[in-house]
Amino acid sequence: MRRALVALLVAFAPLGEACATVPSAPVASVRSAAVPPGWHTDPGALRPPVRARVLREADVALGRAPRPVPTLASAGGADRADPRSVASRAAFEDADDAVLLALAWRTMGAERYRAAAVARLLAWALVNAPTGHPVDETRLDGLVTAYVLVGATLGPAEELPIRAWLTTMRDRKAAWVFGPRTRDNNHHTHQLKMRVLLDAALGDTARLAADTLEAEAHAARNLDERTGESVDLRERDALYYHAYDLDAWLEIHLVTGCCAAPVTAAFRLLERRILAGETGGEFEASVSPLDAARARAGFGYGAPGSTFDAARATHAILTFYTGPDAHSNPFALSAADVGRRDLYPLARYESWLP
Repeated sequence: MRRALVALLVAFAPLGEACATVPSAPVASVRSAAVPPGWHTDPGALRPPVRARVLREADVALGRAPRPVPTLASAGGADRADPRSVASRAAFEDADDAVLLALAWRTMGAERYRAAAVARLLAWALVNAPTGHPVDETRLDGLVTAYVLVGATLGPAEELPIRAWLTTMRDRKAAWVFGPRTRDNNHHTHQLKMRVLLDAALGDTARLAADTLEAEAHAARNLDERTGESVDLRERDALYYHAYDLDAWLEIHLVTGCCAAPVTAAFRLLERRILAGETGGEFEASVSPLDAARARAGFGYGAPGSTFDAARATHAILTFYTGPDAHSNPFALSAADVGRRDLYPLARYESWLP
């Protein structure tokens, strides 16, 4: 996939300039909206290849029981065998399952999909106690999106515990105290991503407006609008973390419309580096001991001198081009190219294609 992606980038590079900035979006509640943030058409109107893949993945999810955990513990560790980390990684699949099941329900109208999505939401609401951790809980975004997709169908017995759980998560995230480094790096970006998603899902327009202002202030510290560099790129010397930070920024933008200029600059840097083949030398000047520790532990990244896998830019690519300029996307990504976690952003992006 990486070679094909780079080849297509080179072939269509001039078209990339047609999308000068990330499309703007209004600050608004989406709790009762038929079309969630970033969608141009109803989420049920999927293109045939994506529709088939979503239904296939949803059918797999139907055979898998929810796996919520009382607390998540995946961030900052370097031991892949740690039982809490193993359980957390398995639990993250619930978020992927939930959003695909909800999307399948919006597509087919089959109750089995809706019921399975709600079952995952309820399982988490009844088992999980949110800590507010910025990185551990960022992977629960699929559960928030699933709630938006099926929320209008919930009765009080389902709605009340799920909404209470989401509200607790949002409030604990709002109360989180950052350290001197995490205040400015991807931790704060991912925290803001989840906060604005939760604000919107809960229909809290006042909190959404306040968190949008905080995002604008954070963007001034986290992203260099002139060069496109993120704090994470400078500290970790890795496109891996630049793309990870950018993933959250692009979701923030889709919900709030904020920070278009610095986010666009950050994406263009990523795009240029892939186009030029400047994806090697990852982590060589990283100041984080965690990177080397994770490389030794076999996490698949962090090794000094390694090469950034362009497939890790899939979410950023699809989300950046989600909007009126979708037709200008020079990256040819299809349902056959993306992993299950990127099916939702692919479907959302394709809703803008003519």
